[in-house]
Amino acid sequence: VVATGDDHGTGGTPGRFSTYAAASPSGCSVARWECPRFTSYVYPSTPMTNTQAASFDGQGFEVGLHPENGCANFPSYQAVEDTYTNQLGSWRAKYSSLPSPTTSRYHCIVWSDWVSQAKAERASGIRLDTNYYYYPGSWVADRPGFMNGSGMPMRFTDTDGTMIDVFQANTNMTDESGQSYPFTPNTLLDRALGSQGYYGAFTANLHTDAASTFEDTQVLASAQARNVPVITARQLLTWTDGRNGSSFGAISWSGSTLSFTVGVGVGATGLTAMLPTTGPGGATLTAVNRGATPVPFTTMTVKGQEYAVFAAAGGAHQATYGGGGGGANLVSAAEVATSPAGDTTATWTTEEPGTSVVRLGTSPSDLSTRVSLRGRTSDHLAELDGLEPATRYYYRLASRGPRGTVTTWPAANAAPASFTTAGADRRAPRISSLRVVPMPDGTARVTWRTDEPATSRLRHGPAGGPRRGVGFDDRLVRRHVLVVTGLAPSSAHTVRVESRDAAGNAMRGRATTFRSPARGLAMFTVEDFRTGATDGLLSLEDRDLGSLTLRAPGSGSYTSRVVDSGRKATWQRLVLDADQPRGTRVVVRVRTGDRPTPDSTWSGWVLAADASRLDLDGRYVQYTVHLSATSRALPQVRAIGITRSGGGSAVEEH
Repeated sequence: VVATGDDHGTGGTPGRFSTYAAASPSGCSVARWECPRFTSYVYPSTPMTNTQAASFDGQGFEVGLHPENGCANFPSYQAVEDTYTNQLGSWRAKYSSLPSPTTSRYHCIVWSDWVSQAKAERASGIRLDTNYYYYPGSWVADRPGFMNGSGMPMRFTDTDGTMIDVFQANTNMTDESGQSYPFTPNTLLDRALGSQGYYGAFTANLHTDAASTFEDTQVLASAQARNVPVITARQLLTWTDGRNGSSFGAISWSGSTLSFTVGVGVGATGLTAMLPTTGPGGATLTAVNRGATPVPFTTMTVKGQEYAVFAAAGGAHQATYGGGGGGANLVSAAEVATSPAGDTTATWTTEEPGTSVVRLGTSPSDLSTRVSLRGRTSDHLAELDGLEPATRYYYRLASRGPRGTVTTWPAANAAPASFTTAGADRRAPRISSLRVVPMPDGTARVTWRTDEPATSRLRHGPAGGPRRGVGFDDRLVRRHVLVVTGLAPSSAHTVRVESRDAAGNAMRGRATTFRSPARGLAMFTVEDFRTGATDGLLSLEDRDLGSLTLRAPGSGSYTSRVVDSGRKATWQRLVLDADQPRGTRVVVRVRTGDRPTPDSTWSGWVLAADASRLDLDGRYVQYTVHLSATSRALPQVRAIGITRSGGGSAVEEH
């Protein structure tokens, strides 16, 4: 995942970097992509100082230029080149401690002709942009995916076919295309890591106008839950150059041994090599060595072909093929799974890679339906479509090995295997406990329950108007949590939820109206809370996005990071979502100031309560939460917000 964002002078970048720093494992290596990192494209006028930027750059974050021309078309190549030259000059003068930008995103994605933009970038030393934008929401329709079938950065070419040494990354995820989170990153990553193999470098544009956003925390959480690196655009460019500088060489056969060399380009972090597991004459890969050292490998199937995958390291290699091939390609671990939705899949493994066929029918003597798998692999999955519900089916598997030998399971002289499809489910899930918690950052957390596992969907809009906003999660769960974003402050809104079970039965909940609070800050994910500090018995939990929870009777405290609102503000009211059983207490205190580090010019800590006004002035704000319990019942804080005056957040439009 390539994490990027555009900052329009509101100062949210340092807060965003702190979120990623807090999510970095202790002792992680930026060079090995173990630390999540972020790119922020900024105007020269952003309030971040040269000293701050240099510190972030030293930690592996990237600060680059966000070029702009007022969202107007450019009339010529010279006009767009002048934009880069002039704005890069101002940017370099301010951020003299930083390397000159090598990546960027143009404000409003202005692209007035075929190739002037790319040529101007190259002339300015920028070799990767993220302008290929998954937008608008009316076209995206909340469908995760690609726009051109590829998730990898690709070079530009001129109109005569000449290559231009500038890459463009596909920005798959944005916070302004009507996409649902975490559904979007979850789907993209699961389809990349799963059998479909829809892999790529998934770029996200998560605006840094605010110190934290819900979309940002969910992209980060989704990637880290799947052990997927989160990197900057600069790291992606370095890797792309390194990959392009890597190669196989000196390829030759001697009997059943393939000899070759691997050359690894500079910066090709985590580069892997792939070899087909099937060799000449149907032989199977048995070993890979680098010199005299055995190289461990795993297998994966890509577009129907099974490969051995191993870490690429420079040097001479030998791959040995042999064994098996002429005998029976034994079948094992055969299993058929059916779902109430009528989906039925057969899975099995074979000793050697090969093609397979499933024959099935409703009678042991008539297996006339045929499902063929042409992919050559050891792990087989067949989708058995069009089956009747609550019906017993009989089947046999036939797998053809590398040398053409066909193995049947069960054997031809044995009875076929069987399975029964699930009965038809016609009852819709029941919805209960619908709850909406609006927060001052323009979000609202919507929760409800169903009496059976079901998906989550909602529609929302201004009260009395059309409900055009959509949120979606395709996981089958009983506890549902969706977050609505982009709500206008101090306004009435309507939301209606829907859940659909595995069989496709849907139930809608009643429409609910709520009022959003005034604009301000909010924290309600574990990624947000992680940027602060806890003591005593307080712990951070990641269930249902995140919470502050007391582990046992006693007390504990949490102190947030200092939050920069980007402008002078008057902090007004507390917004708190918490469980406070009898015998427990939750106390929130707030302080503010106009300097980034609390000192004698800051206010003292002021007790905050739902019904009282704070009326604390300052660009910066910090809060502390104290939880205590004298019995076995324990308090929990799910969300904390503070409203403010002083104007809304800046918004970029494309």
